Amino acid sequence: MLRRLTILSPVVVFATIILLASIFRSASVKYSFHLPPSSETIITVNTPKIDYSLPSVGAVGPKHPLWPLEVGRDKIWLFINRDYLRKAEIALLLADKRLSYADHLMGEGNVEFSMSVARKSEMYLEESCKYLEKAEEHGANVLDFTEKLSLASLKHREVLETMLTHAPEDAKPILIQILNISKGVYEKTTHLLNKYQRSLYTNPFKS
Repeated sequence: MLRRLTILSPVVVFATIILLASIFRSASVKYSFHLPPSSETIITVNTPKIDYSLPSVGAVGPKHPLWPLEVGRDKIWLFINRDYLRKAEIALLLADKRLSYADHLMGEGNVEFSMSVARKSEMYLEESCKYLEKAEEHGANVLDFTEKLSLASLKHREVLETMLTHAPEDAKPILIQILNISKGVYEKTTHLLNKYQRSLYTNPFKS
């Protein structure tokens, strides 16, 4: 019996990953933009630079055939961790990775794919904040991570603001909606840091 379970376990895990990957493919939001990028001069020098490093893009990115398997692995990784603070850390890592890919795809001119990945990035960022709030409710020491997430939210806004200057006009309203998620995360982390009288990261953006 034990031997049979040992044999079946990898099969079940692999099947679960395939299932999650299939769900990911069917649930992914697809965009279609037809207008060329704005003919206005692109100015990026006024975008504040946030001292926070995003991971570099790897070989298996959103356009790679194995990407759905990586997405499935990430979902399982997040699911099996029961500690809320650890979940928040994992969700932030996944958000950062996807933002790097979204920025890279925008640079390649693949606007539709870039927007879809950017949206998922900010969903993970928001999820990280929710896990953080859960961890705080359960009495965990969340101050150090709250500072990191607050800074990360500003970095996400920096990258998305820069992507906004390269996006076609019909893509900008959607990108602004995506960008608003990082604004919300910054506001929530700021509120939590205020609660504990912890020093805050000043928002360098106008609004």
